[in-house]
Amino acid sequence: MATYQGCWSCRVRRMTCDRRRPVCGICDTLHITCHTGSRRPPWLDGGAQQARVAATLKEEVRQAAAHRRQRAHILYPEERSSPNASHNDDD
Repeated sequence: MATYQGCWSCRVRRMTCDRRRPVCGICDTLHITCHTGSRRPPWLDGGAQQARVAATLKEEVRQAAAHRRQRAHILYPEERSSPNASHNDDD
């Protein structure tokens, strides 16, 4: 029986894991929980438990994305151009 080498978080999300340890690159980038281990976790049952973990991971991804957007907005606020900014006096 072959063992899965990637993290279980990537597997449940159907992502290709880079198998970095202790946290894989995808989980690190997305700031989500990286479930690692050589044995299949009990929640990876194809049923209700797996659906709950998948929903939790999805929520973690959503929250991390919202946080990144908020940070980007604070660090790089949109420049508001005046109506005359696109007008070129040389025309």
